[in-house]
Amino acid sequence: MSAETTDTPRIPMGAVLRSPGLLRLLSASLAARFPLAAVGVLYVLQARALGHSYAEGGAIAAASAIGMAAGAPVLGRLVDTKGQTKVLSASALLCAAALTAVALVNEQTPVPLIAALAAFAGFMQPPVAAAARALWGRMLDSAHLHSVLALEAGLQELAFMFGPVLLVSVVGASQPKHGLIGAAVIFILATSAYALAPEPRAMRGAPRTASSRSAMAVPGVRTLVLMAVTLGMSFGAIEVGIAAYAEHSHHTNATGLLLAAWGLGSLIAGLLAAQRGPARDPVAQLLLLHVVLTAANALLVASPGIVGLSLLLIVAGVAIAPLFAVLYRILSEVADEESVTEAFSWELTGITAGVAIGSAVAGALASGPGARAAFLASAVATAVGALIGRSRAHTLRA
Repeated sequence: MSAETTDTPRIPMGAVLRSPGLLRLLSASLAARFPLAAVGVLYVLQARALGHSYAEGGAIAAASAIGMAAGAPVLGRLVDTKGQTKVLSASALLCAAALTAVALVNEQTPVPLIAALAAFAGFMQPPVAAAARALWGRMLDSAHLHSVLALEAGLQELAFMFGPVLLVSVVGASQPKHGLIGAAVIFILATSAYALAPEPRAMRGAPRTASSRSAMAVPGVRTLVLMAVTLGMSFGAIEVGIAAYAEHSHHTNATGLLLAAWGLGSLIAGLLAAQRGPARDPVAQLLLLHVVLTAANALLVASPGIVGLSLLLIVAGVAIAPLFAVLYRILSEVADEESVTEAFSWELTGITAGVAIGSAVAGALASGPGARAAFLASAVATAVGALIGRSRAHTLRA
């Protein structure tokens, strides 16, 4: 894809990170994502610790995911209209309070009440990532923005890999409630570190006018959200496929390592992409990366064993961080300036909904044809995303 880069000189990563406030804001926004990959597991473990079934624990985790998918665009719109600091700080406190409440319930607490608390915690989860991307779009020029988005997409894998290790395996090892309280503390501290900084405080928001429109009223935003749904479906299918493959291969303990290998490929590719200049045609690059990801996902079907699968997962992860970097860039360009945070929040909703759909479909396939069918489903999902992007490419050219 080198032929698609612009003539813009490559900017050393050190120079990018020396942009005023950038390293501080990036670090805080990444820290705020540490609990994301852990809270679902913690809800299940907390339910089991209270004497409930795995099915009831799964229902609680699902309520949290539904709440997050519903709340993200609402909070994103509030950030655009009321400002970053007020909305992020308030949502972090409310989210932390709900998480703590789930941690403090006892065996007599009805499951529907616990699920309601989890849904509220998900709904109020502070959209720090969306707010940061919107802020960087105003702070940085095209070359710097490309580098930061690629770096963020890669480093995000570290948060998703080490978040569960920290909150589930370390803090919550003896009692899951400690992990939930730890997640609440991280949300408050990391969100405050970001939201109280001078740059977010300067983003005061703008009240909607009669001519204002929702982020989803923009055709390009709708296209990218649809593509995000297919990406989420792919991710959900692969996660289930990995677990099923490991179990069927009698290496259940390798599940975590396989997921880490998948994230490692994305991390490495994100760091490399951050060193490159922005693409001359980001839409063409987005579509090409979708094709590359589809081919890599399809290769997982031919996995010869656990070691072979781990190597193929590294390859499958290589397109992920660069793909999200260019997707975020296009989203920041096509969205209305007054609703850009809401647009990024809708992208998160699309991913979350897609993961739920992909996990459900892949679960049925893994129980029948097997794990390879789940991997095939992931390739089909990204192929559909590529077709959506190709057919609606005109909506993505700002």
